[in-house]
Amino acid sequence: MALFLILLFGSGVFAQENGLQSVQISPADTALTVGDSILYTSVVTDTSGAVVDTAVTWSVSGTFGSISQAGLFSADSAGSGFVIAALGSLVDSASVTVAEIPGPVVINSIEIAPANETITLGDSLQFTAEVKNSEGVEVDTSVTWSVADSLVGVISESGLFSPLTEGSTQVTATLGDISDTTNVTVGLPTDPNVNTISFFRMKNGKLTKLGGTIVEGGTKTIAGLQHPLNFLNGSKLFFPENSLSDDIKITMILPKFAKDDGPGSDVTFGDSIAFGITFEVSVNDSVISPFVFDIPLELTVPLKKGLLNNLGIDPANLGMFFVTDSGALDSTGITDVTVNDKGNRITANIAHFSDIAAAPKTPSILTSVEEEDQSRLPDDFTLNQNYPNPFNPETKITYSVGVTSRVSITIFNLLGQEVRTIVDKVHTKGNFEVTWDARDNFGNPVSTGVYIFQLRSDGFVTGKRMILIR
Repeated sequence: MALFLILLFGSGVFAQENGLQSVQISPADTALTVGDSILYTSVVTDTSGAVVDTAVTWSVSGTFGSISQAGLFSADSAGSGFVIAALGSLVDSASVTVAEIPGPVVINSIEIAPANETITLGDSLQFTAEVKNSEGVEVDTSVTWSVADSLVGVISESGLFSPLTEGSTQVTATLGDISDTTNVTVGLPTDPNVNTISFFRMKNGKLTKLGGTIVEGGTKTIAGLQHPLNFLNGSKLFFPENSLSDDIKITMILPKFAKDDGPGSDVTFGDSIAFGITFEVSVNDSVISPFVFDIPLELTVPLKKGLLNNLGIDPANLGMFFVTDSGALDSTGITDVTVNDKGNRITANIAHFSDIAAAPKTPSILTSVEEEDQSRLPDDFTLNQNYPNPFNPETKITYSVGVTSRVSITIFNLLGQEVRTIVDKVHTKGNFEVTWDARDNFGNPVSTGVYIFQLRSDGFVTGKRMILIR
C-alpha cells in the first residue's frame, strides 16, 4: 500500500510539470556597463495559457556577471552571454552585453555660433556651443555660459542672450579648462514706434550720459556712479511696453532737500528721509515736470540699513512718496510698495517722475536746504505743479504773477480741446491759488485721464500735466 501511494504521488508531480507550456524572461535583450545591475523576471504559463505562480532557476552563461535566484543580475566585467531561466525541461534565455566604464572625455575645443553678432535692443539671440574631443568628434555635453558685462545683457543656462542696453560685450562658453568667446553688439531699434530711454547724471552743473540707452520693455540697472549720486548704485528701473509716447531722457539730480557734505561723507535727506532723488525727464530737450507715464514703471532703490537704524525707521513702516513743491510727502500715484528687509531694497510702481523719497508712512514736511522767504512778492510769472497729483475729486493749482495783468488758467485734454477755464481775470502782483473740481465748463464731471493746465498772460504761456483718477 505504501509503495502504491509513493508511485501515485510521483506520477502526480510528473503530470503537473508536463502541464506547463512555457517560460518567458523579461527584459529580452539588455546592454549594460560594468557595475550596473538589473532585475529579471519570468512568466510561466500552462497549456491553457494561464500564468502559473512558480519559481524558476536562474543562471548565466559566461563569466561577465552573476545572477541571484531572485533574478538580480550584476554586471561584473566586459563581455556578452545569456541569462537563463529554467523550470524542468522549460528554458528561456535573454542576451546580455556588458561594456567597460567609459573613460573621461578629453575636450579639445569649443566653438560658439553665431560669432561676432549684432542684434537690436528688444530682441534675443540663441547661442550654441559645438564641443569636440581630442579626436575631433563632437561630444554631446553642456557648457557654462557667461557675459562679460551684465549691464549690457544676460544669458541663460541654455545660451539665450537677452540684451538690456545698447553697447558691446563678450559671451563665453566654458567646459573645464576649455572655452570660447565671441563679441556681441547691441544696437538701438530702427522702428519709430519703439521708444527709447537714455540716462544722464548731473554733477556740478555738468551733464554726463550714464551707460547705454534702453527701450520700452527693458530694465536699467544703475551702476558706476560716484559721489554724491553713488547711493543710487544698484537701483533698477523697469519700463513696461507702451509706457511711453516719446523718446525720453532722464537726468538724475540730487533733490533740493538733500545735504551733501562732500566726498567721503554720506548724502543725507533730512531727519526722517531714507532716500531721495530727482528724476528730471526731457522730451526733445524740453523738461516736463512731472512726466506722466502711460503705464507706471517699476522702481527699485537700495536702502542703507545703518541709515535706517540711525533715523529710527522700521523698514516694515517704510513707504515711497512724491515730494511736492511745498515739501509735503504724497503717495498718490505710487502703488504696490514692497520692502525687502533682507535685501535692503524698496520697490514700487511709479505713475510719474519728479522728486521721489523713501520715508516712514506717516506724512511729514521736508525742509529745503535753502529756505525761501514766502513774504517776498514774485518778480515773474510761475505756474507750480498741482497738488495732489494724481487727484480725485479735486486738486489745487498755485501760481505767481510778476506784474499786474490779466491772467487765465485753462484746462485742456490731450487732444488740445478746452475742458474748463477756471481763471480769467486781472491780477495784481502776488501769489495765488485756485481749485479745480474735475468738471468741464458745463459742470459735467470729466473722465479719468491726463490733462494739461495752462497759464497765459501778456505773451507769457506755460503749462503742466496732471492726472485725474476716478
